[in-house]
Amino acid sequence: MKLTRASSYALHAVAYMAQQKDQTVPVASHHIAKARGIPERFLLKVLKPLVSHRVLSSIKGPNGGYRLAKQPSEISMLEILEAVDGKIQGIAPGAEKSNPSLNNKLDNICQECAEAVRKTLKEVTIAQLMPSKKEIAAEEREAASAASEKDKEKEKAKPKAKPAAKKKD
Repeated sequence: MKLTRASSYALHAVAYMAQQKDQTVPVASHHIAKARGIPERFLLKVLKPLVSHRVLSSIKGPNGGYRLAKQPSEISMLEILEAVDGKIQGIAPGAEKSNPSLNNKLDNICQECAEAVRKTLKEVTIAQLMPSKKEIAAEEREAASAASEKDKEKEKAKPKAKPAAKKKD
């Protein structure tokens, strides 16, 4: 299975909102976009169907934004993916119209596979996708280390100051 860019962005956005300490406070879309590296205009298009499907609530006004409409443990991956991309279906295009028996069998297999995927995705909640405290600490250490390496590289790249020339008397 391959996630679309839209569904991947939706999962990242919902997970970001679920990580907020106070989930009653709306999160501005530009904060989500910046934190997750998602183009804001595309993010807005992704968030709209999540509001329509009652995964998120949209709050208007200067302190507005988006927040989860329910607890992370009550939001499944299936809800998010189908809100953004539509229902997951198993369809086998009939390549040979002269062979309806084979087409029916292929269609049934594809439908069974789609149902298995839907069942699996329904069982996975946003709460389960959340990083543990240990994972968060490791990510923070990694980010700090990367920042430290960047600073070292900047120092190396700076031109060295030439020693002052001695004056001749």
